[in-house]
Amino acid sequence: MLLSIVIPTFNRSNFLAKQLEKLGVEFLSLSDNDKNIIDIWIFDNYSSDSTQRVISEYRKKFDFFKVYTQESNVGLAGNLLTAAQKVAGRYIWFLSDDDFLEDNVVTAVLSALKNQSKISYLFINYKFGNKEATDFRQGFYHDGKEVGLSLFRNTYGSLVFISAAVYKREILLKLVESKYSQRISSPMFFSFACCSSGGVFIVSKAFVTFNSSNKPTYNGIKNVLKIKFFEYYEIIKNLGSLGYSKVEIDELTDCLLRQNSHSFLLLPFFFPRKAFFILRSEGISFLTTIFVNSLNYLKRN
Repeated sequence: MLLSIVIPTFNRSNFLAKQLEKLGVEFLSLSDNDKNIIDIWIFDNYSSDSTQRVISEYRKKFDFFKVYTQESNVGLAGNLLTAAQKVAGRYIWFLSDDDFLEDNVVTAVLSALKNQSKISYLFINYKFGNKEATDFRQGFYHDGKEVGLSLFRNTYGSLVFISAAVYKREILLKLVESKYSQRISSPMFFSFACCSSGGVFIVSKAFVTFNSSNKPTYNGIKNVLKIKFFEYYEIIKNLGSLGYSKVEIDELTDCLLRQNSHSFLLLPFFFPRKAFFILRSEGISFLTTIFVNSLNYLKRN
């Protein structure tokens, strides 16, 4: 099996139904050869709404859908890790149940994977509002680490957004026991690991649109701050274990903090010790950067 598409879901049956309809039609449009190298999974994280009814209905319509239902809610990270261990694809694409797909996206992904055997990470360009994530040209890039750094420089969210990422599954399996794989921020860790392990393929057409109207799993100011300044920050600071240099780690840290300067102003109100720790670690110049970038953010918005 070349590619396993995994839809992790929890209590979003209305979104799930639309995604299953889209993927079902996409699968039926594939050639017979391509149908034999792909499978589509739904990983239900112990939903309590009508998710199981929706799954049952769509399996009657599209009998190729495969299902795994958790016996309890294991969290997003736990659901992703379970999927990585259960499916058989050489590559795995975690597709959110609520993001929007353009026609022929599956064909585009399969075409890249079939024609280039050295891919460790495949990035699908996506839209966020009226903007696209990257202006990279379509193709394979041997220096995957540099591509990952470039994507992060442009917007750190590119390495977090699971619907835009196709991972080489054997790399994820080596990370199962890492504490960074057990958190909601695990997609960022997976992306950095895959980028540093080989080449990256960029699908330049924005086949995916981020659904910004739906509440994220980590809704709430306090939780957002915790993810950004505890989890993302800690992952970046420990990327040396994946082969990133101190210079690269410092640059990534600067990018993360600079892109979230306006959010950092709220950190002392919720996590004063963490705010002090970051300020002490990054130096007094970071304080100036916070205020300058925050002012620019307010002017833009």
